[in-house]
Amino acid sequence: RIDAPEDVANNNIRLPHNWMLKRLLIAGHRNVDEALERFVDFFRWRKEYHVHQMTRNNILPEEFYHLFPVDDGGFDKDGHRIIVIRLKYYKKVPQFDLIIRRAIVYFAEFYDLEYENNNCKGIVLFFDCLDFRVTQLDFDLLKFCIIAMPNHYAGLVRYIVVCDLPFLLGYVFK
Repeated sequence: RIDAPEDVANNNIRLPHNWMLKRLLIAGHRNVDEALERFVDFFRWRKEYHVHQMTRNNILPEEFYHLFPVDDGGFDKDGHRIIVIRLKYYKKVPQFDLIIRRAIVYFAEFYDLEYENNNCKGIVLFFDCLDFRVTQLDFDLLKFCIIAMPNHYAGLVRYIVVCDLPFLLGYVFK
């Protein structure tokens, strides 16, 4: 998703011009050294999750898609794609932690590519907490979603909407 140096030298670059690099520069407050650190960190992180090998068929079992725990529910009035995440289907099982994280990374990559190709103006995460229980809460996964994902995909998420949050979880999310 980044143009090769020979393509840049021959003016054979794609449009939009390297959103991934622009995002890292913006997140680094236009400091080139900080952006380079973010760049190296981002690609190490992508290698850790084997992003280049991810496909819709190899990240989650087919039955997962029949439940619709994650659904892209269309667009809002500003052209942001709405991603509905139904938390009632999540169960904290340590054996599936890496699978769930890889799925989150896959969907982030997919929608980041949609954003890069001007198919949407960003995404809105809509967390549906209906029937979600405190016993299902996984702080490590929550930390991954709230800290790691926005750090690596800065500029992609425009809004986060939480619906039907149980009273006790309100303090956790604040």
